[in-house]
Amino acid sequence: HLCGAVVCAGLFGLALTGGYQRLERVQLVVVGVMLVAVTISLVLLRPDWVAVVKGLFIPQPLRYPDWLAEVAPAIAARPVWVETAVYVSVIGGMSYDYLVYVSFLRDKRWGLAGYAPVAAEEVDNVAIDPNHPARRWVLATFVDSIASFAAVVFFSLVFVSMGAHILGPARQIPDEHNMLNLQAEFVTQLHSALYPLYVIGAALTMIGTLYGTFEIGARLLQETMRAVDPDGLGRQEKRLRMAALLWCGVGGVGVILWNYRNGTEDLIGFITPATLFTGVLSCGFVCFLAPWADRRFLPSSLRMNWGLATLNVISGVIFVALGVKSYWDYGGQKGPTVMGAAIAGLIIATLLACALARMFERRNRQRI
Repeated sequence: HLCGAVVCAGLFGLALTGGYQRLERVQLVVVGVMLVAVTISLVLLRPDWVAVVKGLFIPQPLRYPDWLAEVAPAIAARPVWVETAVYVSVIGGMSYDYLVYVSFLRDKRWGLAGYAPVAAEEVDNVAIDPNHPARRWVLATFVDSIASFAAVVFFSLVFVSMGAHILGPARQIPDEHNMLNLQAEFVTQLHSALYPLYVIGAALTMIGTLYGTFEIGARLLQETMRAVDPDGLGRQEKRLRMAALLWCGVGGVGVILWNYRNGTEDLIGFITPATLFTGVLSCGFVCFLAPWADRRFLPSSLRMNWGLATLNVISGVIFVALGVKSYWDYGGQKGPTVMGAAIAGLIIATLLACALARMFERRNRQRI
């Protein structure tokens, strides 16, 4: 609890000062070197490559190893579908990550992103011109998305394979008391001097993920304001960012201290219901909304093709089914109630954000 509170407070200060860019450069180098070392170690250890390929492409029964109940009874007590859904959310990211991706495109100014709202006439010009610069920029987002997910899949593949090859036979499970030492064996197989590399790389990876929460909170609020009152965002952008940072920073520390006061030791269990929603169930909603938004707002020539639309719908069905199944296993008959509470929380948060944006809009109009 103390470590979590200190890290949260430190990242809050980092978000206020805007000093993450320098840390990000160091993070990319260190994590990149760590991944190279782990990959080399995996190749030299010669795991069962047939089993790796089989597990990657052929669906396998979901079950814990027989020895898990003895070594880690708390993990063994969690329904396997819940644990799987949590892994899916951690590896693939949360639904709001994909929504905020659009906001970061504005910073990069890819295509027409980052400029003033485009008039309907300009959209029609883009639709009738296959060589329009705005359409060519779609290739940049395609490459960026493919490269990002390929890196995530490769990273996960290497670490899961190393865990199964090294920790599994030894019946070792990382926990809050020994989080990094066991996994550091992934690189110390090459040389013991690489231990600090793994510890620093893992710490920077977690710090980057946590810092992203602050940025995502600010971007979500700003994008809500942009949708309600695009012209008024510029005058309120700094206030909205500060409000989001305070919510994430002060609120995060408050949640940790509240759990400490109430003796909550299983922090993973505490956040699991929210994780199932943001990382699984609501991802299905995003998959459904993507083709709908295309048909609602874009000319036919600018919409995704039927193949991509079909894949979105199929993915949405899988995510929603996995979310419902996980909630049911997590709470039994109370599962639908927990899921309903999560959905209600999303609706309330959206309404509050829209109300805040409307309030800023009226204030701006009164000043004008």
